Amino acid sequence: MVAASLAKWPLLFFIGYIGAGVFLNRTVLRNLIQWHPMYNTLDNVFKAKVIHVIFWPLTYFALILKIAVVRAI
Repeated sequence: MVAASLAKWPLLFFIGYIGAGVFLNRTVLRNLIQWHPMYNTLDNVFKAKVIHVIFWPLTYFALILKIAVVRAI
């Protein structure tokens, strides 16, 4: 993604950004979050996964911060 931004290739940067979000969803989110059966609806899971793909730098930072606080306290 850094090479794409330096070379001014916005399409490659966009594909890399979304690809990183999908990769994080498939590897990290699957192992961290267990969906409660009551809230495991298509709408809730879809919203959570799309938000994590689009805004992955912010959401994964917040997720890791929450996990750190829970383990520390």
